[in-house]
Amino acid sequence: MRVTVMAQEIPFKSIANLAAVILLAGLLGGCEQGLRAVSDLNRRVAAETGQAQEQYELGQAYLTGQGVEKDEEKALLWFARAADNGHPDAQYIMGVNELEASGEDSQRRRDAYSLLESAADQGQSDAMKLIAKAYYEGDAVSRDLAWSSRWYGKLAEGGSPDAQFILASRFLTGEGLPKSHARSYEWLLIAEDSGASEAKRILPRLAASLTEEERETAELRARRFKPGASGGLEDQFTVRWLQMRLSDEGYRAGAADGLLGPNTLAAVEAFRRDRGMGVGGIDQTLIDQLRP
Repeated sequence: MRVTVMAQEIPFKSIANLAAVILLAGLLGGCEQGLRAVSDLNRRVAAETGQAQEQYELGQAYLTGQGVEKDEEKALLWFARAADNGHPDAQYIMGVNELEASGEDSQRRRDAYSLLESAADQGQSDAMKLIAKAYYEGDAVSRDLAWSSRWYGKLAEGGSPDAQFILASRFLTGEGLPKSHARSYEWLLIAEDSGASEAKRILPRLAASLTEEERETAELRARRFKPGASGGLEDQFTVRWLQMRLSDEGYRAGAADGLLGPNTLAAVEAFRRDRGMGVGGIDQTLIDQLRP
């Protein structure tokens, strides 16, 4: 016999209460069913107390009907709670949902992109793609090619062949990145190796535009490339964006090469001092201050 107990019907105010539920589930539902019931109840309790991961999982359960009656409205409710508590996958879901519902409402679209950018900041790759595209197109946000390229760069470093191909084109045209045929060739080689079939037809023509030394250096870099998570604020594409923005503001950050060298660090220190930000390095406050 299976016993279903709704979490909201039980005030879990003590370990004794929870232990009683565990015993009841085990006795009446059989060992396997009892353990499953306990797991579901624990998840509900954790969700009710504001734990983002459990709120997200409960949203997934309602969305798929796993262990509970399928209910999309309840799923969205729990995803919204998890998003409010900073869960990146929940923020992505709610951001996409808001985009789809927003129509031509610019403010709603901006709110949706705010959620998506929060998810992207935590490394949610699908959110990164939408944010990179939004800033390239200027969809309800100010068009910002450099910021868009920063996100495509993070995706490319993470191993996305589409982002790697886009990055190669950005280096080729200079859209949001310093124009460089050598860097374009490097990322085109990486994109081809990752499975971007369209890269193959462009490579010979691009290779012909380089000196032998440039070509060999780019090929060596491409061979050494290993995809990996591009989190934090000190990856090469965030640093390159930082160097470009500091230079725009009149600070001598050095070449926009993505390397966190002494010139860039000195420029960061000078900018922070001039803005009254206090001593510190590259943090979110600095990034926000440099956003145009």
